[in-house]
Amino acid sequence: MLSITIRSLRNLLVVGLLAIAPFSAATQVTAPSAKVFDGDWTYSNDCQFGHYVDIDLVQNGASVTGNWSDGTRIEGWDGLLIGNVRNGKLYTKYCSTEANGGHAVCPSYDASESDYFVRRGRDLVWYRSVGHGTDRSFEKYAALHPSTKGAHKDTAGDCPDDQS
Repeated sequence: MLSITIRSLRNLLVVGLLAIAPFSAATQVTAPSAKVFDGDWTYSNDCQFGHYVDIDLVQNGASVTGNWSDGTRIEGWDGLLIGNVRNGKLYTKYCSTEANGGHAVCPSYDASESDYFVRRGRDLVWYRSVGHGTDRSFEKYAALHPSTKGAHKDTAGDCPDDQS
């Protein structure tokens, strides 16, 4: 009778482990350590004066650091960014290498987060803040694509006839 009890306990243990396995696998897939914002991202459009954005991000848990550049064929700005991932969005603060870059001059960063990024499929979508206080909202600024260093591709489609 003792051998039946041990065999039954062993079978229960195996069944219990098999029942738990799918839950631990799901936990691993959705772990917050996933680097969904990590990588090199680019946007380019050659219409009129052009618009070119490059962002390189390194994600470590919920913290993100990186480099950014944003401009046209006429002028542009660049600098560093720091961010924090909350609820699937990367909220960012910037610093600029230029005093007229619209942000604090590096190595100081802006006092508060101004923009956020979200992943949409393969793309990284940038939303910029507009307004202040209770009038503050966010507008889609650019959809960046995974980048190959040094290769710019027109990612915004054809220019309208009046913008070539």
